[in-house]
Amino acid sequence: MYDTAMILSSTITCPECGAAKTETMPVDACLFFYTCTGCGKRLRPKPGDCCVFCSYGSVPCPPVQSAARGDAGCCGSPGASMTTESGDTIVLRPGVTWPMWSQVTDATARRALEASLAASGWLEKWAGLEDREDRAWRAILRGFARTGRTQDAESVGMATGLEAPAVMASLRGLRRRDILVLEDSTGSVSAAYPFCAWASGHSVAVAGGVSVNSLCAIDALGVGALLDRDTVVGSVCRLCNVPIRIATCHNGRALGLVDPSTAVVWAGQRYADNCSATSGCTLKAFFCSPEHLAAWRERGHRDDVGLTLTLEAALQIGLALFAPMLMPDRSAESERSAL
Repeated sequence: MYDTAMILSSTITCPECGAAKTETMPVDACLFFYTCTGCGKRLRPKPGDCCVFCSYGSVPCPPVQSAARGDAGCCGSPGASMTTESGDTIVLRPGVTWPMWSQVTDATARRALEASLAASGWLEKWAGLEDREDRAWRAILRGFARTGRTQDAESVGMATGLEAPAVMASLRGLRRRDILVLEDSTGSVSAAYPFCAWASGHSVAVAGGVSVNSLCAIDALGVGALLDRDTVVGSVCRLCNVPIRIATCHNGRALGLVDPSTAVVWAGQRYADNCSATSGCTLKAFFCSPEHLAAWRERGHRDDVGLTLTLEAALQIGLALFAPMLMPDRSAESERSAL
């Protein structure tokens, strides 16, 4: 719980171009980086300041407001949270930060996620989403979850109310950000993390819904948190093709039944052609045991870059990446709570 007298909205003004945007501040952390929506410059706090809101915002961050009243320490004090180089976040929409680092408590999972973000540049690419891009993105994710099939521009337009030119401009923008795979020949979307329309070898049965294909092992584990539903992931060991079945519970946020219980994930790292779907995702796979992963690496993958993850660690990455994606704009909710 936070103090209802706390101000949660602050307008950040870029010192380079003067562009100003009002953002909803996290109540329990300090945002260390912010990408200007006007010129794209990546802002960091001025020396002595704890966060970008304290340096460039109209209102200091909630931890500083609390400290000023003697209620709590600021970001640098014990127990406070601060987004640093190894825990950087962006604002997807007001009140929604990404990735959700609080879910990543496993050290190896954190290293794997940091490596993926560094290779893909997603933090920079995904920052400053235009409203129409965000609307199209969420419509595409819901469409994949509902149908398990390719999403066309017409259906995106119907779901968002956007005119055809705006839809196509949004889809091209989302492709530049590496948020989706857009087919030039048809103008349709064949993949949007974590979903794809092709047989990837990772299927996810959603409770009360359809079975969908997922781009990789980590994406498959994150589908439940994205949709707030329990799921059953079906895949195979990349070495021996033994079936692997993983159920999630607590609305996709915890592991349930795992068969075989020794299953692990290889989080391979590679990024090419501005598309993780066709590069890094192809290297994130399930294995029925650490021994089979080791044997697979010995058979031609010894020099591959990556990390071995327990299923729990892989799920943590899935939660961090996908749980925030469909979260609604929380600015109105925050403003009501502050009254």
